[in-house]
Amino acid sequence: MGPVLGRSSYIDDIAHGAPTWDQLCDDLDTLLFRLRYWNIAVSLPKRVQDLPYPKTLKGVQSFLGSLNYYHKFIEDFPVVAAVLYELSDDQVRSERDLTSTKAAFGILKKKIVSTPLLRRPDRSKPFVIITHANKWAPCAVLGQEYDGKIQPVRFTGRVLTDAELRYHIAEKEVIAGLNVLQVFRTLLKGCRLEVYTRHSVFKWILQSKTADGRCVPWGVMLSHWNSTVRKVQRDEDGVAAIVGAGITPREHLDEVAGH
Repeated sequence: MGPVLGRSSYIDDIAHGAPTWDQLCDDLDTLLFRLRYWNIAVSLPKRVQDLPYPKTLKGVQSFLGSLNYYHKFIEDFPVVAAVLYELSDDQVRSERDLTSTKAAFGILKKKIVSTPLLRRPDRSKPFVIITHANKWAPCAVLGQEYDGKIQPVRFTGRVLTDAELRYHIAEKEVIAGLNVLQVFRTLLKGCRLEVYTRHSVFKWILQSKTADGRCVPWGVMLSHWNSTVRKVQRDEDGVAAIVGAGITPREHLDEVAGH
């Protein structure tokens, strides 16, 4: 800390890694001791848990902007945050119809401070893709099975284009799966994939020989992958039983995303 004393430096984040978990914990203890020794403390008013709902649209946008880097570690970020992106200035000022946006704001705060530990991908094992979509955004969990439970490896999602907003929800689920294959193409190439989806379109595209329209390019893109598709229901106990604690049950996500 010596070289920075007496300087007007602004320290926003401290990132540190270690070869083992035990070493990381020891290093963290040392870091916290040094911070306390030099009277460097966390600003309590800035604590995420206590952050109040913004009173202006700019405040909402600032909150979302602060999550740009961390969204890759936040499960279902596009789905939950979609209602916040749709806010208008008049809606914020009048405080009307803010139930779903305030709920999404609270959920994102909880997700920031309770993000699950992501597993290191193992290319010798099959990958599992669990897709989800609402009317605003598609997202997916890329995971692998460990000790009978599907644990998250990566999270991904994106907002829909104006044209995609008019797609059927089943087609948006296909977009969620295709996005995983595009983002993690290098990682997944040559690996066996198991896709969990609520609708039959994904499986139909893989099996159909008479697809037309936008299903044609989708079918071409999916044909290169060694994948099997399993259709699941909202209340299927089988999936809930094998999903690890780091993955939100899909029916719970429907509730928070304002379906």
